[in-house]
Amino acid sequence: MLPGRYAVGFSRDPGDVPLMPLLRDEIRDHSAEEMLFIRRAAIAFLLVVVCFGVLIFNLYHLQVEQHDFYQTRSNQNDIKMLPIAPSRGLIFDRNGIPLVQNITLYRLQVIPSKIPDMAALLQTLTPIVDLTPDDIASFRDDMHHSSRYKAVTLKSDLSDVEVARFAVNEFRFPGVTVESYQLKDFHCIH
Repeated sequence: MLPGRYAVGFSRDPGDVPLMPLLRDEIRDHSAEEMLFIRRAAIAFLLVVVCFGVLIFNLYHLQVEQHDFYQTRSNQNDIKMLPIAPSRGLIFDRNGIPLVQNITLYRLQVIPSKIPDMAALLQTLTPIVDLTPDDIASFRDDMHHSSRYKAVTLKSDLSDVEVARFAVNEFRFPGVTVESYQLKDFHCIH
């Protein structure tokens, strides 16, 4: 800047009114700016309302219209915890003769929450695993005293033939499984 010259809109005399702020105020149209702001705010508000409307519609669609579909998927997608018992060792005397042996046995387990018609299931399983009225009565009693999401023993000590017959038909019985377990046999003691 050259000495004695001032920037446009400013002067050295305190009585002079700066020119630049006056020019800016004269150029501005406050009513037009106000209308522009109102339009932008209205558009933003409508955009927010439309976005919330889309979210609410999707929520309704998933929770109400698709409820049965997702309920079924949820019930089929549960995690099944299977405890794995350690294999039990054999016990021998000092001469190497077995005193105790392991016997593998099988039991039929039912998860009641996965069975829609328990009476039909019991009727269908009776010829396959040779269920007796005592087995069914014991099962019903155990079922009423435990959680419907926990496996309940329908029949213990299944024979190899019964296990084989059930294995062939297992696909027809979701929620029914054969579980193996071991017991010690002390009959080896002389």
